[in-house]
Amino acid sequence: MTIEAGEIPTGPRADLEADMSQTPNVYPGSPGPCLPDSPSLYGGGLLSHHLPAELMRLQALEAFADPVTHRTLEATGLQPGWRCLELGAGAGSIASWISERTAPGETVATDLDTSFLSAREEWRLTVERHDVMKDDFPPGSFDLVHARALLEHLHDREEAVARIRSWVRPQGWVCLEAVSVEMASLEPRHALRRCMAALGTLSSRRMGAAARWALELPHLMAQAGLTVAEVSCSPGTVGGSGNANTLVGLSLGQLAPALESEGLVTAEDISEAMGLLTSQEFYDVGLVLVSVRSRRR
Repeated sequence: MTIEAGEIPTGPRADLEADMSQTPNVYPGSPGPCLPDSPSLYGGGLLSHHLPAELMRLQALEAFADPVTHRTLEATGLQPGWRCLELGAGAGSIASWISERTAPGETVATDLDTSFLSAREEWRLTVERHDVMKDDFPPGSFDLVHARALLEHLHDREEAVARIRSWVRPQGWVCLEAVSVEMASLEPRHALRRCMAALGTLSSRRMGAAARWALELPHLMAQAGLTVAEVSCSPGTVGGSGNANTLVGLSLGQLAPALESEGLVTAEDISEAMGLLTSQEFYDVGLVLVSVRSRRR
């Protein structure tokens, strides 16, 4: 899969009608990343766990991405007794899945806000509140480290990958995944494309995230001293029977007030975009999940 990257302006809403293939990794005009000082400020406060739909949104991410993540992790040859680390564990499906396959080994599940993890006491997990950029683990203390939809929300991704590499044993596995916002349609003016472009702009302005960064992940991991064994790009489709309809719909619904208050789209744009998600006459690629399986050299 080849996806071009370029530039998109962040001015008036009309500018967002530009082709999404021209979206950059860092959006011009952004005041810089809004890194969370507390769990309630995660995602600039727009993705906080206390929001009514956030658990459903994370579960929709799991429904879209878990099958791909399972295949990526299974290829490491998961073994009973492995000690594993799941960073940014969210609602916890992958941490639970790993723990079931590596018991009696320990699985450590971390996040800035662990409320969705701590509520599931039946899981065989060690749950820790942890900031990947500030909090450490002993060097070489894990057989496997996995993170999904985490690095694109961090400002210094190079430093983050270097830290992650240090926590895995020599020849241990590092599996990292990132989500990229992509719209394949050649029609730049339809409402869903405008809304996806607006999500990218908002994620940069308010969350410090890079909505189109994911395709750089393999290169970054190789530079960090990891041997890349496999890279896969899995499309998230929207419209018709798209596998990312629920995730995109919940994300748009949750972020709609911010998108409108920033002047990026109108309520009519969002309503039209929601209609396209359920239309059997519309089908497109809205997201790409980039999955990289690597070993520490």
